[in-house]
Amino acid sequence: MDADLLLPAPVRLADSARGPAPPAAVVAVPVPPGQVSSIRDILLSLAASRAAGGVPVAPGSLAVLILAADPAAALPLVEAMAREYPFPLRVEPAPGDAAGSVRRAAAWAEEFGRPRAPVLLAEAGRPVPPRWAHAALAALRDGADLVAPRGSALRRLVIGYGPPSALSWRARLAMEAWLAEGASRGPSPWRQPERSRLVAVEA
Repeated sequence: MDADLLLPAPVRLADSARGPAPPAAVVAVPVPPGQVSSIRDILLSLAASRAAGGVPVAPGSLAVLILAADPAAALPLVEAMAREYPFPLRVEPAPGDAAGSVRRAAAWAEEFGRPRAPVLLAEAGRPVPPRWAHAALAALRDGADLVAPRGSALRRLVIGYGPPSALSWRARLAMEAWLAEGASRGPSPWRQPERSRLVAVEA
């Protein structure tokens, strides 16, 4: 991965001939039915993201993809915030599962010229803490392929890891390969990453 782009930096310099630096990651925000009103609070929490030392994340460091069950209702809310919002915004129909959400986010990252960019997954209906993105990207920079919410050792042993909040390019490829295997695929690499030789951490 591009280590210099993984962490949202307080200052992002760009060659004037090339334009702004691309986002360090794409954040996928699921919006289930009946939760359109949560979009504003989630976007405000992402806009308040902090990097190392509590410094505000620079404009453009993240791209935020709203995956809404009702995109027609979500679009006006997002458009109303877009002019003053520090990060690129996009609204698309919800794909129905986490793998589809990651695939949509990865496709947008490719449009930015960063096909291997990390994908972050916000929890539906809940604002994120100020250092959420920074902590997730720092874990990926330090060698993790997958970041999951903290859980008990017994839960990991019996069930595996919970839904991921951050994924590397390798973790995305592992899931695509698992999905392609069909009925014989076994446990998901996001639930039991060690089977796919992925490094997982909890944060």
